[in-house]
Amino acid sequence: IGNYDFAFYWYFYQDGSIESEVRLTGCNATGLLSGDDRETGYSETIGPGHKSMLHQHVFNCRLDFTIDGETNTVREVNLNDVPYGPDGYNPTPHAEVTDQNLNPHGNAAYVERTRFERESDAQRMTDTHAGRYWEVVNEDVTNDATGEPVGYRLMPKAGTNTAFPMQPGSSNAKRAGFATKHLWVSQYDDGERYPAGDYPNQHPGGVGLPAWTDADRSIVNEDLVVWYNMCQTHVSVPEDWPILPAKMVSFKLEPAHFFDENPAIDVPPEHAIKDIDKWKTENQEGMELEDD
Repeated sequence: IGNYDFAFYWYFYQDGSIESEVRLTGCNATGLLSGDDRETGYSETIGPGHKSMLHQHVFNCRLDFTIDGETNTVREVNLNDVPYGPDGYNPTPHAEVTDQNLNPHGNAAYVERTRFERESDAQRMTDTHAGRYWEVVNEDVTNDATGEPVGYRLMPKAGTNTAFPMQPGSSNAKRAGFATKHLWVSQYDDGERYPAGDYPNQHPGGVGLPAWTDADRSIVNEDLVVWYNMCQTHVSVPEDWPILPAKMVSFKLEPAHFFDENPAIDVPPEHAIKDIDKWKTENQEGMELEDD
């Protein structure tokens, strides 16, 4: 019998970023082995006569963004390299190519932004090789310092998100279809709250996010919901038994052209805060509050 404990943390940082983290601990589901048998692959041996099954945990975060209003748009950002010379180079958003020897040393790179137009465009996987992340922006509101749309970035945590393997037509694929992608974007609907549908244990499948996004609604300058999956794959080792050290999955929301500068630049140093607290403690007796 396995009994997991999931701890959910939200961190609010002074630079305006927000981090969501899930910690997994508790007891793994285990099984018995005969004699000196060992297993690997579907299960892993964690001790004499003792195995623990390969398993995964999928956590879906429903993020109802309102970036300076309800008309938001999502863009995907990928890192691209530049071939030698101008061939294959995408000049957008840069100036037109004029130098025939554009990348003589072979070390140039640029980021490419792709705006999602419809729900079918926004069913995506993470890609650490491309440094992939997503931006939720308000194209009607621009940053005073840069002229760029105000927004927030959804930054996956590298190395903590895996795919959810399943065969098409399987029970998992039907009833947990939302887990086939790391990112979904849908037009807001008050009735669309649970990515696997309202009663995932009591229906044959085909509901939830995959069914909703079949409508292929517009997601440009709309009231949007971003759905992000965090998938933890657990390959057990003896050190996970009998109590599992916490495994962690997370993502971060970072401001992008939302502020004119680093909002944490004027945060007082820690010693100054402690000095103020100490002064208040020493002087709170005898202090009288005056009415305005």
